[in-house]
Amino acid sequence: MASLVTVADPVASATILPQLSNVTITSISAQGTGCPEGTMSTAFSSDRTTITFGFDDFDTYIGPGMSPASKSKTCNITLTLSHPLGYSFEILDVVYHGFARLDAESNGIIVSSYTITGNEEGNGVFQTRSNIAGEPVGVYTRTNAIPEQSRLASRCGAGETGLQMETRATVSSGSSSNSGGWDDEPPFSLTVQQIHLGWSACKE
Repeated sequence: MASLVTVADPVASATILPQLSNVTITSISAQGTGCPEGTMSTAFSSDRTTITFGFDDFDTYIGPGMSPASKSKTCNITLTLSHPLGYSFEILDVVYHGFARLDAESNGIIVSSYTITGNEEGNGVFQTRSNIAGEPVGVYTRTNAIPEQSRLASRCGAGETGLQMETRATVSSGSSSNSGGWDDEPPFSLTVQQIHLGWSACKE
């Protein structure tokens, strides 16, 4: 697992957790072709280190008869995380789960950008990217570790932190006749995206 840009002065260890009952998602909204209303779910793990987003309709299509718009889907998620003033969090890594049923010349690509608002560097942004090469892999899992030098962290002294996540899934092919999939199933889908958090106590 990895993390984001370092903030002013959190302690290096990310193993110190705040009181879990004081860490909550106070608001969340989502919009986009990959997450129409009612098709996305959100879960926060009991140890407050993993936020899981589940998608029912993040499916892309390619091939004869498919519109260009069906090749790419997006979802923009905005959430507010409430936590004790004496703690800061970083994003350690991002995991994608889904299904790929691709022809040999087809590829599935997932790109996400993340913004932690009000961190010490301003509204810092970083990006993760995964490529699923053309093959009928079935269920896939891709983990994106965030290099230490690219880490971002929430600001110490803030009791609420905004997190914005923009994700795009795209299927492409070198041949217009390739379609991928079978039995009307989409050739490339994103079903779950997880972000893992590391908590640090701020210096006094």
